[in-house]
Order: sequence, then C-alpha cells, then structure tokens
Amino acid sequence: MSLSPSSTSSSDKGRFLRRLAGYLSLAALFWLVHLCSMVLLTLAKPRHYTLHHSGKPISGKKVFIMGNSHTECAVNDAMMGGRYLNVSQSAEPILYTTVKAQNIIDMGMADTLVIGYDKVVMQSIGSEVQEERLYAMYREYFSQMDMDQHRFLMRHDPWQWMKSLLFLNYWDVSSYSKIRGRYRRLERNRLEPQDSSIQAQRAELQRADGRHASIERWNTHSIQNLIRRNPQVYFILVRMPVHRSYVSPNEKEYMSAVDGFRGFGNLCFVDFARSIDLPDSCYGDLNHLNHTGAALFTPFFKKVLEL
Repeated sequence: MSLSPSSTSSSDKGRFLRRLAGYLSLAALFWLVHLCSMVLLTLAKPRHYTLHHSGKPISGKKVFIMGNSHTECAVNDAMMGGRYLNVSQSAEPILYTTVKAQNIIDMGMADTLVIGYDKVVMQSIGSEVQEERLYAMYREYFSQMDMDQHRFLMRHDPWQWMKSLLFLNYWDVSSYSKIRGRYRRLERNRLEPQDSSIQAQRAELQRADGRHASIERWNTHSIQNLIRRNPQVYFILVRMPVHRSYVSPNEKEYMSAVDGFRGFGNLCFVDFARSIDLPDSCYGDLNHLNHTGAALFTPFFKKVLEL
C-alpha cells in the first residue's frame, strides 16, 4: 500500500517539529545549567579580595571619583596625587556606578566617594543610549549586584535581561575585582550652538512614560540607598562645569531631585556648573570639558574636595 504525497509530507513535517522541539529543549537545558553554574561561581567568590585598576592592585584608602563621561573628561586624577582615583566611565548608568561604589566600600578602600550627579542621571527618560547601556554592561557587573538590582533589570525588560544572560561567561563572573573606568583625555573643541528644539527636549523629558520613569526613580533610589547603607562613608555629589550658553532642559526637575538628598548627614552637593566659568577653549562641547579644561579645572576641584 503506497502512501499519498500529502501523508508523507505531514509525516516529515511532524518529524521535523519533534526534532526542533528536542533541540530547543536541549538548548534551554544547557542555558539553564550554564546560568546556574555562573550563579554558583558568583556565590563562591571570596568575601575579601584585592581590587585592581588598569591591571594594577589598589593599595590604601583613596578618594574615588565616579560617574559618566562628564566626570570622566573633567577630572585628570594624574594631577591630583596618588590618593585620588578617577574611575568614571562614559554612559555608565547610575545603577552600575552605585554597584561599583558598594564593591569599593565593601573592600574597605574608600572613606570618601565623589559621584557625578547631573542631568544625564535623570535623562534616562527617552534616552536610548542609557537604555542600551543598562543591559550592555549587565554582564560586567553581574557578580557584584544584589538581588534587588537583578530583579529590577528582569522586570524592566525581561527580553533584554534574558539576552544579556545568554552570553554571560566565566570571565564576566570572575571580574568582580576589576574596577573599570578612568580619566579620558578629550581632544576636541566643538562649541556648536545648542539644538534649537529645547522645548521639544523638555517635552520629551516630561512625557508620561512608565518604562523610562521607572529607571529615573531607580536612579534616585540607588544613590539614596547607597548613602543610607554606608553612614561611615562621606559622599560628595557633583555637577561638572558646563558652558555658559548651555541650557539644561530639565533644570527645575534636576534641582528638585537634588533637594531630595537633604537630610543625609554624610553627604554634600557641589554644583560646579553654577560656580565656575571657563574660557571657550576649555570645552569639548557645551557640557564636556576637554583636556585643556580638565587641566584648569582639576586643581580647583582638588582644593574644593580638601576644604
């Protein structure tokens, strides 16, 4: 008895789907075993270890400067002496800045932390760069994060969270002793006029978007929680210099957020954007200092920290 072409085709299709389901099940099982092994490696990390920066061990307590590209370009720590270390990183979400800070504190390496706190911290609303970096850097900090931080990323974007974990590897998990970030020498001098659509920027920042607003709330919560959990450490929130023609699209909201930090006895806020005016040649763009500006600003910055 011969089979009709249609029955043969159905049989082949069923066989293919069964094989595909089997392969997908094996892949899912492999991923689950891999993830469990990475979690176990994280749990097995030593309680105390030596922190390294730029391949060298960090010795003695230091004043750490951290944040995004604004602190990264503005503070040349080589001019400040060995007690100061700039570990800022371009487009670093504040979530990972606080994870880095807690790791440094846990290892007893700092009694003072300087954290860049500017409009970009709040401009997670509608910011695709911040959104991408939030998950692109997840693997780097995976082994240093607590459960609340993992849970926030999982709930915020489950698909991006799973994609990030898919490529998690041993080198990521074992990098807990590495402190990333350093001073970046910015060569350019490009003072282009600010985008005329400043009203559009304000509208973008104020739009009702629960997804991005949750990041904004988490940013503030992360810093406040860091300060609250570490009363033995003195924190300095700073806003770096900006060109006199720069107009912040969310200045009112920013200052309101700064007011939310009042009441902490181990914290002060220093606004260099309002207290210092540098020549045009010192700016890489309207809100970043170039290497000339960093050379002029760093000694002043050090004096303020030592007051």
